[in-house]
Amino acid sequence: MRKNINVSGDSYTAIGFDSWQPIPTDLNPMGVPYPGATWIDGANWAGYLTTQYNRSKLLTFDYAIGGNTVQGVRNQIMGDFLSTRGAGHKPHYAPWTASDSLFGGATACFVGINDLNTHAPINPTINELFDLYETLYRVGARNFLFVSVPPIDRAPFGTDPHSEHVSIYGIQD
Repeated sequence: MRKNINVSGDSYTAIGFDSWQPIPTDLNPMGVPYPGATWIDGANWAGYLTTQYNRSKLLTFDYAIGGNTVQGVRNQIMGDFLSTRGAGHKPHYAPWTASDSLFGGATACFVGINDLNTHAPINPTINELFDLYETLYRVGARNFLFVSVPPIDRAPFGTDPHSEHVSIYGIQD
């Protein structure tokens, strides 16, 4: 049985998939040649999950774009996934069901590090993210994966490891 993952996020997730270009198939499960156009010069977690760490045929619809914040994820979900050409409308090439698809997520979601670098209030940002996932739930998504932000307080550019933004996202010493 073929399964699907619909992914949104930022550079940690992006593979260069374009929803208006070739779609994922059994022979090309990411819609782009492996490992995709990543920001790490090799496979990222979405590529590994698609090609290495699963026991089924998995098609990955990866709408992530490097540098995106939660507002960018809104565009990925509303403008790509739920567009007339997106997998959200369950076209013949992506007839997903609640039981055979992962969202986060769609939906696997890895986002937040670019939001932490702004001075935007965190609570409205988190609320917007969960509003998007409620929208996905309403169209049938049931399985969600949320990948947490890495411990950026340990990165060389981390200026204040005790800032409100870092603590709200759950990073601890």
